[in-house]
Amino acid sequence: MDEHRLGLKPILRRMWFPWWEKPTATVQWQFKWVWVYGFVHPTSGETYWWLMPTERLWQFLDEPIVNRAFEKIEELEQVIYERCCVLLKECEFIRGLTNFHWWQAASA
Repeated sequence: MDEHRLGLKPILRRMWFPWWEKPTATVQWQFKWVWVYGFVHPTSGETYWWLMPTERLWQFLDEPIVNRAFEKIEELEQVIYERCCVLLKECEFIRGLTNFHWWQAASA
């Protein structure tokens, strides 16, 4: 189990642009947060998400919100909820991120 804090403060990432273009991202400095809790079974990749994924999953949870600004926390929650629903169906992908070679030895 792990937790991840997301809020109205945007997540910014580097992006590639042609040298003659100026990259822009909308930034609204607001400080209201939502917490996401993720539970993953490493050997099967089965995942459960709670609003109110383990370290390697956060970047994939963040994908639909990077370089975006939200007016209300409810808008952010909706986008995160929809992303969690998508990731729930990606058991093999998540298993590949979390089923470390040493996991079975450590849990035996």
